Amino acid sequence: ISLPPGRPAARAPGSASVLRSLIPTWRSLLRRRPVLVLLGTSVLIMASIEIPFIVYGAWLESSFGLSLGTLGLASIAIGAVEAVAEFGTTVITDRLGKRRSVLLGLMGLAGRLLLLPILAGMGLVVAMSGLVLAVLCFEFSIVSLQPLATELVPEARASLLSLNIMAISVGRMVGATSGGWLWQWQPEGIGSQAAAGAGCALAAALLLWRGMGEIPAAAPGPPVERPRRVEES
Repeated sequence: ISLPPGRPAARAPGSASVLRSLIPTWRSLLRRRPVLVLLGTSVLIMASIEIPFIVYGAWLESSFGLSLGTLGLASIAIGAVEAVAEFGTTVITDRLGKRRSVLLGLMGLAGRLLLLPILAGMGLVVAMSGLVLAVLCFEFSIVSLQPLATELVPEARASLLSLNIMAISVGRMVGATSGGWLWQWQPEGIGSQAAAGAGCALAAALLLWRGMGEIPAAAPGPPVERPRRVEES
């Protein structure tokens, strides 16, 4: 039985043209200093939390002897805190200002991470409280950064957000790699990871403070008048 020769899979129509149109837009965005500041801040923020949190399970297990089930409960609690922080940020950020909210979150994150080794010596409950506060500050800063990104270049909002997502992924990769390497260098301790994460948070705050100003909120447009219904007599 002879089968007809196979045909190569055809590309999706328009995919090459979409890519060709995106690359010049990305190049144009990367020539702007505020865009570079935004991308660098995103990388540093993600690295600041990934460096200590990539090994927090191993740290809790080695320092406090937690079982796998208890670590799962701790992860659920941290996830719940992340959700609460994300919802709360939407209320606070507009009142404080986007840039100020990110800076406050980063300063709080750096302080909590620097205190984490000290809190770890006070027991499991205090150490978990330090982790929860660090997550709160991180979520407050990263969620407050998103509306700042959307208003930075309104005419190329989608392209800038795609670049920012790439920067966030790079920050996760760098943080996870660095945190794992620090754990191999100094296992059974969180001090090195916490110090490195705090350094990244402070660097992100300095970069944002020096490189980008506050972006005013867009003025609301005029109200749309609805046509009145003509009553028939």
